[in-house]
Amino acid sequence: MKKKQMVVAALMVLTACSSPTGGGDESGSTGGGNIAITSIAEVRDYLSAASGGGSTADPVSLPVSLDLADTEGDGWTDLLEAIKDTDKYVALDLSDCTMSGPTFDPGADTPGMDKIVSLVLPDEATSIKAGVGYPSYVGLMEDFSALESISGAGIETIGANAFCQCYALKTVDFPAVETIGSYAFWACSGLTEVSLPASLSSIGNNPFNNCKNLESITVDPGNPNFKHSDDNKALLSKDGKTLYAYPSATSALLNDPTLAGITVVGFSALSNTNITAVNLPAAVSIDEQAFNGCTSLQTVSLPAAASIGNAAFSWTGNIALTVTLGSTAPMLGSYMFTSVTGSTKIVKVQVPSGATGYGTGTYNETDSYTNNLGNGFRGGGWNGSVIINPSYINSNISLTIEELP
Repeated sequence: MKKKQMVVAALMVLTACSSPTGGGDESGSTGGGNIAITSIAEVRDYLSAASGGGSTADPVSLPVSLDLADTEGDGWTDLLEAIKDTDKYVALDLSDCTMSGPTFDPGADTPGMDKIVSLVLPDEATSIKAGVGYPSYVGLMEDFSALESISGAGIETIGANAFCQCYALKTVDFPAVETIGSYAFWACSGLTEVSLPASLSSIGNNPFNNCKNLESITVDPGNPNFKHSDDNKALLSKDGKTLYAYPSATSALLNDPTLAGITVVGFSALSNTNITAVNLPAAVSIDEQAFNGCTSLQTVSLPAAASIGNAAFSWTGNIALTVTLGSTAPMLGSYMFTSVTGSTKIVKVQVPSGATGYGTGTYNETDSYTNNLGNGFRGGGWNGSVIINPSYINSNISLTIEELP
């Protein structure tokens, strides 16, 4: 596969790749696979005659030139029906196709989507529609259950949740991408590497959240907005002050000097990673859900933190956690440990000797509604003097605040 510089891949490369080809017989009406098929009748004849297509490892190359908006028998839904009826896996090339507008929208779950192994989007497509967000999180493309590769020469915008739960996806090639929406690739477990292009100017909340096998994120050095850490893991603002994303498959965020200047941990930036330890000495603002789903997390050092957002430690399981904070107590969001259930979770908050605004002691189910920072940390939230939402205190959290010598 030939690459230029792009966006997302098993390597999720957001670089330009050559059109996918299948392993099947391409000698049908397409003239060796170089001439796009122009009618659904030809598609049916070609796929019926073609060898291969019996598995995702051997898709039939299928270049077509259609009006995808056609409703008279030669449009997108008709194409999917033909693929379904012939029951063959395909490498589908739509680059010569026309659409009714610039946004690619495959529509609701339709039989035939599950037979597409690779997909080249129409050249005229500049955006991919968003999927469904909170609380259901349905990916626009998640019904393409066999999809391993997707590319599009003109794609500039990837909508939020677009590829959410596309578990088979390994390669993404969008060389002109400028915007990636929130959770665009959530739970794409086939991705192991991400390479982002110079054209990228905007991203939503951690687009790569919960990509369990993701090991590295890199950014083209010519990008004026973003960069990666020295160890090719953290996605950072160009000035190194904001952390946007971190690979799920890595285990610690500690000593890379590129991380020393981080002052803002973005919304869900470390969510659903395998990290066990975090040390961010300059981080002032910890956004919502920053450590959500980090079930292996044991130690967090945030000595400069002035605020920690809602649900920062939600879904972190019952492993004991030690949090080291600074000399002045931070503002705390609510439901800090929401959905931490089962056996009691032991949380130790360590602060410097002489620290102000904390109080010391152990806070558990026996004093769930007492107005103090300890119970604020357990989920009630803390505005500097009072608990914000007492009903959100998690009685499953036993929290101790102690001064270090």
